[in-house]
Amino acid sequence: MAPKALFVRGCARSGTTLLADVLDEHPKIGLLVEQPLGDVVRRIDPVFWYEEHWLAEREAIARAGAKSAARTAKTEHFKPRDNAGRLTFPRRYPSRERLAHILAGIVEASLEKRDLLYIGSKTPGHWRYDDVRRVAGLYGEPKYVFLLRNPFDNVNSIVNRRNAARAGRDAWPDKPIEEAIARYQEAICLVLSCRDRFAEQTFVVGYEDLVAHPSRTLSALGEFLELELDDWSHLITSESPQRKVFTEREERAVREQLGAAIDSWSSKHLTIPIARLGTQVDDCVRTVTRRTEYRFDAPVGDRGLLGTGWGDAEPAGIVSDAPSADLYFRVPDDGEYTVVIELAAQIDHRSGPLDLTAQLGERRLEQTLHHRRNVRLHVGPVPLQAGIAYRIALAFGDSSKRVRIRRFSLR
Repeated sequence: MAPKALFVRGCARSGTTLLADVLDEHPKIGLLVEQPLGDVVRRIDPVFWYEEHWLAEREAIARAGAKSAARTAKTEHFKPRDNAGRLTFPRRYPSRERLAHILAGIVEASLEKRDLLYIGSKTPGHWRYDDVRRVAGLYGEPKYVFLLRNPFDNVNSIVNRRNAARAGRDAWPDKPIEEAIARYQEAICLVLSCRDRFAEQTFVVGYEDLVAHPSRTLSALGEFLELELDDWSHLITSESPQRKVFTEREERAVREQLGAAIDSWSSKHLTIPIARLGTQVDDCVRTVTRRTEYRFDAPVGDRGLLGTGWGDAEPAGIVSDAPSADLYFRVPDDGEYTVVIELAAQIDHRSGPLDLTAQLGERRLEQTLHHRRNVRLHVGPVPLQAGIAYRIALAFGDSSKRVRIRRFSLR
């Protein structure tokens, strides 16, 4: 029987590696760390070259035989001897029908385990839609576990790694504080997107719960996975008070964006099935102001508003990589707002137009894009309340077509 798929997600420095290591201590769970499972599936693909070659050979022989029979009934086309029909176990080479078992075998061999019930990977940040679809096609819809950590500590830890890299003691991207904040906000958007899309498949773990009450926290997660979990290897230790590494300017920037969430964090109940999350992390979502443009085109490539369905940043913007995608934002004051999204269709003259829908609450906009030039969509005016995280859901009609998002603003 094939295993189920499990993905551990969260912001960088939120405890995803610790949780993945704890889960990997279970004899029936196998998680690859920093190696996306879907990426392994894609890289396995060339191993099936011989199966494809042999199928093509058989088709060629069949076509040649049919032509020979049509010319004369006396001529027999030569067919190579094939014993497969008489063998008890006729598999002679890797075949796609065995891909689920081949992939599971790779994970089991890598982690020195057998007969796993869950295989998956731990990869913070956004993920490729195609990778998830490949895995889902083999094992059914995956389960997701998200780590959530106090934003002050999470961003502080990112900056600490950055500072160590600047001093030559670590390998970490040298990015400004705004990038660290955006990474955290994107992780929250991904959590909310999973709440809105995959509620039955997703569980949230509070990092502080995991550290302070490991047995109780892992027991709750075990109920979700239908396994008995505990920290048998004692990987979880009481955390020492974290040294603040922010400069004054950096701390002001963090508190300006995430101050409400920082102050209320201890009152949140975060180790729960995501369907019960409600609005607890709405205060982590970015508050956007009128007439301020938020850019997704390089070199900025800001992902702080983006949920699932988006690929990597490119010079002209961030391109969707799924049939649908979403964004999340908050407004500073109650009032009527119009959302303006600048995007373009990723189509050519042969593929035809792209039918797009954009939905914000009850307000729905339908648009057909006929070319690759940037178009500004106006959704609204619509009444919005301060403090609430709002979702803009984009759907593209044809799963083979994509859009490129460049700017976002409120009027």
